[in-house]
Amino acid sequence: MNNTKYGHLIPATLFTLFSVSMTVEDWTFGYDLILNNPLAFLFLGLALSLWCMVALFTTFYSIRLVTLFSVLFGFRCSLGWPLNLMTGSNNIPILAFDILLVLSSLAYLIYSLGFLGSNDRSAQFNAKHFGKLFLIVHALPVLFLVIYCFGISQGVSNLSGGYVHLDAEGIKIKSTQLVNDEGKKAHLIGMMHVGETSFYEAIQRSWKENPDASKVILEEGVSDRDGILTSKIDYTLMASLFDLQAQPELARQQSSPQASPSGAVPLAITKINADIDISEFSPQTHQTIDDIFAYNSSTDPNQMMIEMFTTPVDNQEVARIIYEDLLGKRNAHLMEVFRSKVHKYDELFIPWGALHLQGIEADLQKDGFHQVSEQYNTVFRWETLKKLAALVQDDY
Repeated sequence: MNNTKYGHLIPATLFTLFSVSMTVEDWTFGYDLILNNPLAFLFLGLALSLWCMVALFTTFYSIRLVTLFSVLFGFRCSLGWPLNLMTGSNNIPILAFDILLVLSSLAYLIYSLGFLGSNDRSAQFNAKHFGKLFLIVHALPVLFLVIYCFGISQGVSNLSGGYVHLDAEGIKIKSTQLVNDEGKKAHLIGMMHVGETSFYEAIQRSWKENPDASKVILEEGVSDRDGILTSKIDYTLMASLFDLQAQPELARQQSSPQASPSGAVPLAITKINADIDISEFSPQTHQTIDDIFAYNSSTDPNQMMIEMFTTPVDNQEVARIIYEDLLGKRNAHLMEVFRSKVHKYDELFIPWGALHLQGIEADLQKDGFHQVSEQYNTVFRWETLKKLAALVQDDY
């Protein structure tokens, strides 16, 4: 490749388009996913491949430019830790680093057009330049590994309002107890549809405390009275793939208060389904749920996994569905049921998905409840993922 005045123009243009498109997606998407759709993933792969090839095998890019881009992109992929810890938000640091990335790519584009001085840099292979960039390109991801882990952990915590916690042991979910001035207790119990048996055993034991109090469990569980969905919402296959347990029936009732098999509770506890019917969702939500759970038609765990990760999904539509239908409408209905029952019972248990609980807790606080305690239960340990790794190894 010969020297050329505009030798930087093509990669500079690509990186500018990449930075701008990524920023626009982050502004409009409104949900914390690093890669928003397959097209963005493809564009990212092409851009980074071009970056590495040109940076490593030519002298187009200076050491400082490669380092600057790698650091900015690294912080962006780690959700901006520790800035997301300081702000309690994922979007603010991501957008901040997006803006810096756009500004640096624009500056490089202007430089490539020759407006910031001469850019007649040789494009020939240079062993010394190659060696330095090779070390930088491979060393920075290793250095950022810890930052990625802390960033993703904090990002999950921010997204769930602190109800989901990732640490060295595994995934943990918070349960919170709130009390009002009348002494009524509301238990927000973070749930997950798939987990270790010990997690559900700990949840089942929580109903047994204070046996003399009148209690009600406001259960989660969308009904489908009209048979609208064509796919079956069932997590059994997913649980079997990861050697975990699907969420069992809550508060299994026993025939005698004296009997105490594992997980059984006295008949005095009332269970009420406080969820809505699928008919209250939009047609788009019906179709998206069917698409997501299409894997349930498979009885082969390996085929199920392939279908789970290859089913095309419009992530922006998923984000709207999550916030408007799956969270907004259901939380609103739950609070209606809660307010109609709060004067009848001493303790009200709300074992719902962790993403629901941030909004539910805010609604309870508006109703005069305040937090008095919290604890974390381990959903599953990272060790349980070894089964998945073994499956992949066996197949390949």
